Amino acid sequence: MAGRIASTQPCARQLARPMIENTTTQAAEVIEHHGYKIRLAQAGLEWIAAVALPGQRPTLIVASERETAITKAKDWIELRRASDGMSE
Repeated sequence: MAGRIASTQPCARQLARPMIENTTTQAAEVIEHHGYKIRLAQAGLEWIAAVALPGQRPTLIVASERETAITKAKDWIELRRASDGMSE
């Protein structure tokens, strides 16, 4: 163990664990927008929106209020659709 320094900082895995546990204990609300699913869950004082097309990895959006999370998620979807040439 020579030369090894113990860190008092929690690693990223330890920091993520409470958030994951909080979101799995509550039922997530699902909203659909242009084929994307927005899964909303409250984690402590914040709201997390997981946005994805079916079969894709989600993009996570964090906001202090539920309506802000929904608005940010819808804005992200519109930007994504515009960059993919799918806007109406």
